[in-house]
Amino acid sequence: MGAYEFQIGDDCPADVNGDDTVNIDDLFQILGAWGPCEDCPEDVNEDGVVNIDDLFIILGEWGPCT
Repeated sequence: MGAYEFQIGDDCPADVNGDDTVNIDDLFQILGAWGPCEDCPEDVNEDGVVNIDDLFIILGEWGPCT
């Protein structure tokens, strides 16, 4: 809580294209960036690679960002 309670971008990291909804567009963006990827929004879990783990995050967060 406090000054860092609401940080832009932290509330819906699975929304890789920034349209406030996790949907097919984000899924396609994940698939298009598959493989090594540093500092890219498709690397949702920030482990340096876009892979099945990021895909599962996208599918688990499907729908409007709240």
